[in-house]
Amino acid sequence: MDVTKSLKEVDEEVQAQVDIWQYIFGLAPMAVVKCAVELQIPDVLESHGGAMTLPELSAALGCTPSVLSRIMRYLIHRGIFKQKTTSQESQICYIQTSLSRLLMKNSMGAFLLMESNPVMLAPWHNLRACALAKGASAFKAANGADLWDYGSENPGHSKLFNDAMACHAKLAISNIVNRYPEAFKGIRSLVDVGGGNGTALRTLVKSCPWIRGINFDLPHVVSIAPPCDGIEHVGGDMFEMVPKADAAFLMWVLHDWSDDECIQILRNCREAIPKDTGKVIIAEAMIEEREEDKVTDARLALDMVILVHTEKGKERTIKEWEYVVYAAGFTKCTIKHIEVVKCAIKLQIPDVLESHGGAMTLPKLSAATLGRSSSVLSRIMRLKMGRIYGIMDPKMLAIASHSMMQWLAMLNWLFQGSLIVILRCMFKGIGSLVDVGGGNGTVLHTLVKSCPWIRGINFDLQHVVSAAPSCDGIEDMFEMVPTADAVFLMGIG
Repeated sequence: MDVTKSLKEVDEEVQAQVDIWQYIFGLAPMAVVKCAVELQIPDVLESHGGAMTLPELSAALGCTPSVLSRIMRYLIHRGIFKQKTTSQESQICYIQTSLSRLLMKNSMGAFLLMESNPVMLAPWHNLRACALAKGASAFKAANGADLWDYGSENPGHSKLFNDAMACHAKLAISNIVNRYPEAFKGIRSLVDVGGGNGTALRTLVKSCPWIRGINFDLPHVVSIAPPCDGIEHVGGDMFEMVPKADAAFLMWVLHDWSDDECIQILRNCREAIPKDTGKVIIAEAMIEEREEDKVTDARLALDMVILVHTEKGKERTIKEWEYVVYAAGFTKCTIKHIEVVKCAIKLQIPDVLESHGGAMTLPKLSAATLGRSSSVLSRIMRLKMGRIYGIMDPKMLAIASHSMMQWLAMLNWLFQGSLIVILRCMFKGIGSLVDVGGGNGTVLHTLVKSCPWIRGINFDLQHVVSAAPSCDGIEDMFEMVPTADAVFLMGIG
C-alpha cells in the first residue's frame, strides 16, 4: 500500500468528520441570524453609535443577558459582529461589521426573514418526493398551492416575498447600473416584467432619470405598490402580453419557469419592444459547470431554492440561456458578468454509492435511487460535489464516497492497532462501567468489544432502553445511576 496516499486519504476522512457537523447543525446559522434580525440587534447597535456592552444591549433589547451573550458569542464566531474591550472599564463591547449592517432594516435582512419563514422552509422536507416524482412541486405539497397562488391568497406572505425581492433589487440594480451603464443608454421607456412593488424600477429611474418606467406584475402585487414619479404600475399576466416599451427588463423572473414558459415570456417581450432598436435585459444567476468563484456556493444553493419553491424553474448555464433566448426568436445574445449573486441522505445516496464500491455514474446512481434518470438528482449532486462527494473522473462523472469503517480501518493500519491500545489504556482496571444516557447501547457495545473485561451497564430513559438490542456483557437499566467502577457520559451536557 502507498503510505503517502494512505495519509492523504486519512487526512480527508479526518476533515470529513469535522465537516459533517456543518450539515447536521446546518440550520443553526440561519436560525440564529434570523433571531438577530427579529431582535433588531444590528439596528440597535447602529442607533447607539455601532458599539454597546452586553448590559447596554440586553437592556435595550429587553433580553436575558446570559442568553444574549451566548447568541452574540455565536454570531461573533460566524463573523456577523465583532467584539472589543473598552479602555476605561475593560468591558466587552459588541460592534457592527459590514455583514451585520446588511441585516439592518430595509436591507438584506428581509430576504433572510422570507427564506427562514415556515412557509418557505416546509418545502425542503419534500425534496426527496420532488426527486422521485416527475413534475412534483415541493412547495405545493407543503402549502397546498404553488408559490404564486399562495401569495395571491395570503397577502401577508405576498408582502414578505415582495419585501425580500425589494431588498435584493436595491443592491442588484445599483451594481448593474454601475458596472454595465451602456445597457440603459438610449432607452426612453422600460418595462420591468415581474417588477414586484417597483423597488428595482425606482432604483433604476433614480440612476437613469431619462427613463420612463412601467412596473408590470400580477394585479394583486401592483395594487399595493407605492406611487412614484416617472413610474406607471400595470397589472397583468406576462404569459399573455407585456406592455410596450423601448426595452424589457427581467430580474430573477425567468429562473422560476421551465424552458417552454421562458420562451413564451421572452416572445411576449420581443413583441413589446421595437423591432430594430428594442432590447431585452435579463439579470439572472449563471451556473458555471467547470469553473468556481467566490459566489459559486450561493448560485448552486439558489438553484436548490428554486427547485423546492417552484415547479419547473432552475438556474441555467450559458448554453441553457442561449437555447431559450434563440428559441424565442432573438438573433443576438450578449452576456455580461456582474459580480452580484444573482436530500441526499433520504435518497440513501451514500449507502447506494458504498454498496457499489464507492463510485457510480450519474445514470446508474439515478436508476438505483430513483428508479429512472433524473435531472433533479443531477442538480442536487452538483451542489454536493464540492462538499460531500468528489468527481473521480470528469469524463465519467463518477461520484466517490468513503465510509467511516474505511476511515477506522485506515487509522488502525497506519498506527498498527494503536487505537485499540489507547482504548485499553484508558479503560484499564475498570471492571464495570455505566454509560449514562447511552441510548441504544451502540457506544457501550463498541467499547465492550474493544475492552471485553468490562461489564457494561447501558443507562437511559425506560422507553429508550426498552428498544435497545440485547448484547453480551451489557445490562440495560433506567431508574437510577447504577453502581459501577466508572461512569461514562458522552454528549449529555
